Amino acid sequence: MTLKEIAREAGVSAMTVSNVVNHNDAKVSEETRKRVQAVIDKYGYVPNMSARSLSAQNSRIIALMLPIQIEEEKLQEIAQVDPAAAESIKNTLADYYSSAMVGYLESKLKPMGYYTMLRSFYRAEEVLELQRNWKVDGCILLMPKISDAENRMILTQSQCPVVLIDRFYPDLPMLSVGSDDYHGGYLAAQECIRFGHRKIAFVSTGAPEAVHCSTIIQNRYDGYLAALREASIPAEEELLLGFHSSLSGGRSCGRYILSLEKEKRPTALVMASDALAIGAVAALKEGGLRVPEDISVIGYDDLPMSALIDPPLTTISQDLDAKASAAAALLKMKIDNPEMAGRQTLLDVKLARRSTVGPVPADF
Repeated sequence: MTLKEIAREAGVSAMTVSNVVNHNDAKVSEETRKRVQAVIDKYGYVPNMSARSLSAQNSRIIALMLPIQIEEEKLQEIAQVDPAAAESIKNTLADYYSSAMVGYLESKLKPMGYYTMLRSFYRAEEVLELQRNWKVDGCILLMPKISDAENRMILTQSQCPVVLIDRFYPDLPMLSVGSDDYHGGYLAAQECIRFGHRKIAFVSTGAPEAVHCSTIIQNRYDGYLAALREASIPAEEELLLGFHSSLSGGRSCGRYILSLEKEKRPTALVMASDALAIGAVAALKEGGLRVPEDISVIGYDDLPMSALIDPPLTTISQDLDAKASAAAALLKMKIDNPEMAGRQTLLDVKLARRSTVGPVPADF
């Protein structure tokens, strides 16, 4: 069955069928679209993507790019010490936030008539090479943890529209979507302070000093510090911790807390991700500490599993569905209008209060 045969049976032009197939709904009435779609469904018609991209000069493919979070040499070093952690880092979809965002993005792009190509990368040149080889219509870079220089290389040398998620460069005319991470860090620390905590650790993703290498984590940390200052609580260097953002990284954090003498142990943990928090809660409970009776834990992201663990995780909720919608909409606008100016969208966050933050233990 060809496009022309579909048009003949539906009683419309081949151009109308093309508009329906390409989701150009504004050019077709709803009644006509349904009639054409019924014929398409009847015969199971699937357009020839390679032929269509040649004739239309586009591929209808959007590349979803996920950075591998660490250089290959460093990954090999980690593998010698903790093989499970190394595998988790290498598998970009083992990160629950990344896998959730990929699902949301695909669900937004599909109704627009786009196919998604998922690719992990170490360096900017890999992104540019993919653009050249596949002629993708656009790229969405999810949480690009590569250096500023590499990110800027992508933004200035890309051959197609690019949207960055969770990274901002105010001096570049770029398209980006993120959450108000400063406010999120502030809310997390404030919730612990509300229960009387003063020895509150901030657990970053990666090594403690890596807090300064990621815009989103730096913003969360700055919000945490602001809440401490507001409550006249001094920031202590030993309360800035860092572990890989995964369940195994969270478990490592929990085991570290358990190894501390009681008087040196924080009474609350502000975690930079839910994966870290969930792993930490599991390890703390296995080590004999009760959450929140002995130690409080608050996460960040509000992943679906956060409400299902025991006890349910108090966390900072960011609307991943809204973030994906905003990113897909920005990219589509740029594809349709290449002269569109840069735009940066910042979404609000809120506290999801559940059961892992409680009063300071009486013996502290």
